[in-house]
Parts: sequence; C-alpha cells; structure tokens
Amino acid sequence: MSVVLVQDDIKLRVSEILRRVDKLVKKGDLHLAMQETERALEIDPRNIYAHAYRERITILLQKGEQRIPGARSPNQHQKPRPIELTRDRAQSVYLNVLRQIWADGAATADEEGMLKVLRSGLGITAEQHFLLEATVKRECYLNAFKQFWSSPVITPDSEANLSDLRRRYGIAAEEVESIELELLQEICERGMGE
Repeated sequence: MSVVLVQDDIKLRVSEILRRVDKLVKKGDLHLAMQETERALEIDPRNIYAHAYRERITILLQKGEQRIPGARSPNQHQKPRPIELTRDRAQSVYLNVLRQIWADGAATADEEGMLKVLRSGLGITAEQHFLLEATVKRECYLNAFKQFWSSPVITPDSEANLSDLRRRYGIAAEEVESIELELLQEICERGMGE
C-alpha cells in the first residue's frame, strides 16, 4: 500500500473523529469530546485541528462549564455562541492554525472546512479571517521568497518560479515590491550589525 493511501486513510479517520468531537462539544459532553480528541491525536499526533479542539475543550473544562454557552438543543435553530476566550487568545490560536496550513503554500478543501468550524467555535469573523489569512500568506511568502533567493542556483526559470510563488500565496504584484523592500532592509540591517 502506498504512503499516500495510508496518509489519506489517517486523514479520513481523524476527520470523522473530529466531526464527532464537534457534535459532542456542541451537546456539552466535554469529557467524551476530550477522549475522542485524544484518540484522534493518537492516530495523527501532528493534526492541528485536534490540537485546537484539545485546547478549546481544556479551557471549557477548566472553567467548569458543562456546555458551551448558547449550545443548540435539538429544537433550536440558532448558531451556538463562540466559546469564551479573550479576543487576542482566540486570534492567536487561529493564527497558529493558519500558519501551519499555509506553511506548504496551500489550504486543502478539508482544511478550509475545518477552518470554518474552528472560526465558528473561536468567534472569528469572516473579516478577521481574511485579515489574519492575508498576514499569514504574506509571512509565508516572505519566508519562501528568502529561501528562494538564498538558493545557490538561480536558473532562467527563476522568474516563472517567483510568479508561481506569488500566485500560490495570493500576493498582488504591487505588494511584491513592498515585500522585496522589507527583505532588502532586513539584509542591510543584518549587514550593518556585523
């Protein structure tokens, strides 16, 4: 069996467990939700969503809450209110998840779906998501750009590779100049400091 099929099977199993975790949290069954989250982490210890759920559930358990404020009962048709985290803490958790997702230059459909669930649970608005995601994409592009230019081999395809890099991270052409200037200033500051 190929490594890709095994990884896909792991992702599928963990995704199914985390869907159950989300339902358990919404029902207020935090202890069972934590057990399921730990099970997901046993299968995939690096799964960022499982880590985010574990942190979310831990905070709820520490507060002594048995239900998420505003959690739906079967007869309600309203959205649950987000868990009570400080705005900064919620954004910090979300920012870390975004960084892990965009580190490889792309967000998969599964990752986008899990981000939507996480946004809802953390109370991250669509506007905050777009601002945070733009920040992360810019950071990731800058890191990839540094790595690209520190490569010992620059080929005739380098311009095409840079264009691909800009597209992958959704960086506008006019922003590239600002990023390059930032990088040049950083290099100059390092050079002067030595």
